[in-house]
Amino acid sequence: KGWIAPRKEGISLSGRAGAETLFPLLRRIGSLYQRGGKTTVDNMDLLDMLLPGGGLLRISLTDVPPDSMKALGELFEVISGLVKIGDSTEAYLDITDPQEDCPFVKELKKGKKEEG
Repeated sequence: KGWIAPRKEGISLSGRAGAETLFPLLRRIGSLYQRGGKTTVDNMDLLDMLLPGGGLLRISLTDVPPDSMKALGELFEVISGLVKIGDSTEAYLDITDPQEDCPFVKELKKGKKEEG
């Protein structure tokens, strides 16, 4: 009867599986948003990435609109060429309102299918 609106399915990645899905996309995030990305990232945490000379890098993003994701593209490119995934590396990603025609969302879904 239309009383209950269908709930949109969000995207959520976590832990080691999240890292294996998200890390291959790091270098391309800026270009994906450049090509029409329009999804706001609610939370994205990249934890315990191995730095080349030792040490760990952690990045946390919250409520990042598409224009900011596009602007961070170069940072993600540099990070993807610098860090490695270690035994304790994890990634967490939450998107509550993914836009189905967003290139970033399409790549995330493709990565999740290939993984699982």
